[in-house]
Amino acid sequence: MSVSTTMERDSGFGSRVARYLWSLLNLYFLLRSFAKACVDRAFHAMGLAFLEPRRGLMFAARKSQASVARLIGIQDPGWRWDWIAGERPPPPRCIAAVVNDQDDAMHPRCLTQLANLAVWCTEEGIGHVSMYDQDGSVRAGKERLVEAVVRATVDGHRRNRLHRMRACTYEVRTVDDDGTVRVAARFTCGGAATNKWAELFGIGKKEPAKDGDDSRASAPTKTTVDLLRGGDGGAALLEAARVMTRDVTRNGDSLSNEDSITPRELEAWMERTGRRLPAVDLAIVFGKHFHASAYPPWQLHRAEIYHVDGGLWGFTRKGLRRVLRRYSKTAQRFGK
Repeated sequence: MSVSTTMERDSGFGSRVARYLWSLLNLYFLLRSFAKACVDRAFHAMGLAFLEPRRGLMFAARKSQASVARLIGIQDPGWRWDWIAGERPPPPRCIAAVVNDQDDAMHPRCLTQLANLAVWCTEEGIGHVSMYDQDGSVRAGKERLVEAVVRATVDGHRRNRLHRMRACTYEVRTVDDDGTVRVAARFTCGGAATNKWAELFGIGKKEPAKDGDDSRASAPTKTTVDLLRGGDGGAALLEAARVMTRDVTRNGDSLSNEDSITPRELEAWMERTGRRLPAVDLAIVFGKHFHASAYPPWQLHRAEIYHVDGGLWGFTRKGLRRVLRRYSKTAQRFGK
């Protein structure tokens, strides 16, 4: 058999395989188009054409979830509905809002936006929120922040009466120069308490109590709001290190051993003395540039830090849920 005959046979076999694969590809796209047409016709017959099934069944499922949520009164289903088929991941325990632009921190709208953030975090089950600007402008306006939180809660109940938030006790804290964490304000709003605040601000009317309503069944949740500025917490950490070093040397132990004083022991001492600030799980940076603006680094050792491109003024409830969704899908967190 000549070489030319073998090459002709091989080329003929290759062309037949190519034609066969091309036919399979055409058949696949033909069946795919037919299946999409059948699904589209079925959705039209059931009156569900608005779900746009031709864009994919997953798209139709997400759109149907959003439609059901709006129907039952949830205006923004957010990240909760992404996990409807499985267990919802736990939210971060502590969130930090870093306003790194001092002009934004001094703007009157800043406190309103931060108050909205505190209310949204409460709805998402986040029990600790740290609000930070380097010069302490947010801390200086703590009275206006309290009023803004109450107004945000009342407005939220007025806009969405079918999905009312439980009563929540807010505890606003500040840090003294010696590192002591003090409670500057404590108040309750949401739930039955919202009616009282609504009357005070002239929004809505007090609703009569229903028969069988047991206020004890809806105990208020608690959200702690820390108002921080540059350097807060540093004095407590230095004092903890000084006291524990003195105790170790007094007992005659050597400080050459790295395990003599551990971070856990320092945190335990600050907890006992009321000077401990919690470690941040998620930090959201607001500003034109991505930097933490001298945020206390001892709180950020395990935090995921995200920068919001739109800044503080464009941040909404949907924006928070997008950040939470991104946080929940992060498998490994290295504090960056």
